[in-house]
Amino acid sequence: MISNKDNPYWNKFYSKKELVHKPSSFALSIVDELTKGKKLLELGCGNGRDSFFFDQNGIKVIALDLSKDAIAINKLKKSNVNFIEKDFTNIKLDEYLNIDYVYSRFSLHSIEKKDYLRTIEWVSKQLKKSGKFFIEARTVNDPLFGKGEKMADDAYVDTHYRRFFRIKEVMKELKTLGFEITHSSENYTDSWYKDDHAVVMRIICEKK
Repeated sequence: MISNKDNPYWNKFYSKKELVHKPSSFALSIVDELTKGKKLLELGCGNGRDSFFFDQNGIKVIALDLSKDAIAINKLKKSNVNFIEKDFTNIKLDEYLNIDYVYSRFSLHSIEKKDYLRTIEWVSKQLKKSGKFFIEARTVNDPLFGKGEKMADDAYVDTHYRRFFRIKEVMKELKTLGFEITHSSENYTDSWYKDDHAVVMRIICEKK
């Protein structure tokens, strides 16, 4: 799995003091879809910016990340979030029970396709009926697409590994797993950071 090889990069990245700590625009856009007291599993929490936000809004949060440094730093902050150092592409079935929501922002595009497919299949089996899956990730229309060394179809390494998505393919994969798409979009205004004008897809789907 590529993200294991990227661990030194992410450990260094998440130790930076200048990182943004306010919630992402994606988290702000979906928080009204969450019900207080329900359980959310975050795949790739990074510095916890969205984990803390959901916790402050009364959601029970389990936040996974492969970066031990990110998890260690997050645990120093006062919250009710259960931060766990974990490879989210290799979660055992029934390892986390009674999950109402799964949230992934900028994490699914950091893994190889086979790991991504295994992850969304796990989500389809693990979510409660009517549970929601929230995804934000870079697409092939992103300015970074094609930069660096090509590793596979739509996948490149520059500073780290990225596999860029094609939104119609993702929607088809999710529907095949029994999800109903309730929202889908792709644009370049949702997730800008400094000079990084990312083009992202946002998908919300519900388990039927």
